[in-house]
Parts: sequence; structure tokens; C-alpha cells
Amino acid sequence: MTCHNRPGFAESHHPENQDCTDCHMARPPSSDIAHEQVTDHWIRRRVNQERLPLAKTGELVTVGGVAASDRDFGLAYAQMAARGDAAAVPRAVDLLREAERNSNGASRDHMLHAQLGFLEQTTGQSEAAAAEYQRALEADSYDALAGGDLALIEARQKNYPEAARLWRAVFEHDPTQLQAGLNLAIVECGEGERDAVLAALDRILVFQPDDVQARAFAAKIRSNSSSCQRK
Repeated sequence: MTCHNRPGFAESHHPENQDCTDCHMARPPSSDIAHEQVTDHWIRRRVNQERLPLAKTGELVTVGGVAASDRDFGLAYAQMAARGDAAAVPRAVDLLREAERNSNGASRDHMLHAQLGFLEQTTGQSEAAAAEYQRALEADSYDALAGGDLALIEARQKNYPEAARLWRAVFEHDPTQLQAGLNLAIVECGEGERDAVLAALDRILVFQPDDVQARAFAAKIRSNSSSCQRK
């Protein structure tokens, strides 16, 4: 009010609300922490309440003094790696390996093994990644990350039946895994399984009716402008 001090301003400018910060201090929702808001405490003439972009680099810290284990930090840095932070990859690997060595329940920790597999896959270590994905699936046969990415490795090695089996398991358990469903349809088309392809594409369109790629793929097959033949 030391700036807007002309006579009568406070009485005429939104007299129903004397708290200027309600309108003039931005409080966009946090992108990384649930149920939190972010503010820089600037009082601006016009503010933007849109969600801030995800942080892709930087040092991770706990919120509110909560303790975090090597596993916790390792999984968090793996998320940073997935967003494109190359420096987060070795940090995540080191932390998760340390957690694996020091935890009695590591063999049953599907998230730990799935993320280690992802990190090794990003650095071109397909064989090591496949082994970690297998450990993750042994701990939880429905782990979508492990199943989907292991299927990619199998497909690149031209082991299409196994790739199809893995993608089918992921997509049947969780139909929101649309990329797994689309990959399944592509592999099945290459195996000449026209009816199975259409079933997968139709299931995608039940959960995502606006999926342009799935809709176009199904239309081509039904119109016979594109055929599915064993390769």
C-alpha cells in the first residue's frame, strides 16, 4: 500500500478482499510434490497460476526434514534421469546398488530392480538391463516398466514371440499402458495375427478414443489398405 497510496484506492479496489496477495502473489501447484504450492513471494500486477515445468536437473533434498534412504534418493534420481539429466544416471545407479547391497528385502523390491534396468538400458547395457528386468518381474509379474522395456530388448533381438508375450501381459493387466498395446499390435501384425492386432487396437481406443495412431492403424487393416503378414 506504500505504492498504491492514492486517496480511496484501498476502499475502491476490491473492497471485499483487503488481502492483496490473494490476487497478486502467484501460487502455482508444485510439479514434483503432491498437495504443495510454489510461490516466490513477489507481489506482481499480473500473475501466472500455471503449473511450473518439471525440474530436470539439480540436487535433490528432502522436504520438511524427513529422512530418506539410499533407495529413496536412488529412485528419485532415476526419475531425474528419465527426464534427461545425464548426471543423475550414475548417482542413481550408485545409490540403488548400495541399497541393493544393504537391504535384506532387495530381491523382492521390483521398483529397485526395474529402475536399475532402466538406467542400464539408457547406457546401452542391454544384457544387464534384461537381467534386472527379470528380477523385477520375479518380484512383481505386473511391473509395467520392467515388462514393457524388457519387451523392447526382446524385439530388438528379433525375439518377437517373447516381446509379444511381455507386452500382452502388461497391456492386459493395465489397459492404460497404451504404448504397450500399440507395440503389441505392431508385433502381432508382423506375425500375421490380424484378429489379435484389431483386438489390441480396439482395446486402446476404448481407453483412448482420440489415439490417432491406433485409429489410423485399425482403419488401414479393416480397409485392407495395409495387411498383416508374417515376416
